[in-house]
Amino acid sequence: MQPLSFKEYLDFLELDEGMTRKEAFNQYLQYGGLPTVVVLLDNKDTIGPFLEGIYNTVLMKDVIERNGVRDAALLKSILKFIAANIGSIVSTKKISDYLTSSGRKTTSDTIENYLKMLEREDVS
Repeated sequence: MQPLSFKEYLDFLELDEGMTRKEAFNQYLQYGGLPTVVVLLDNKDTIGPFLEGIYNTVLMKDVIERNGVRDAALLKSILKFIAANIGSIVSTKKISDYLTSSGRKTTSDTIENYLKMLEREDVS
């Protein structure tokens, strides 16, 4: 399932008169563009657990199993760093330095291998 573009999100949302495009965009940025999220907007308490389930299943479980990841905690730390630095240019060295300064010794090569695992789309 691919996320909706903002235009598709607006079509899917069927903006009511009480919501501006700016408010809809902020909501899109906050919750993402998965179609199911739009359905859950009436009960916002369920969005967090839904997105956490996607994260745990797709980003963690699938990547770990598909690639035989030995250090799931490192993968989680890399994902947290990337998420915290969205919109910024990052490098494997920058991630490695940050993790090392946080008490998690690792190398740029290891970070690069984990990033490649996250990029891979094959499910074979």
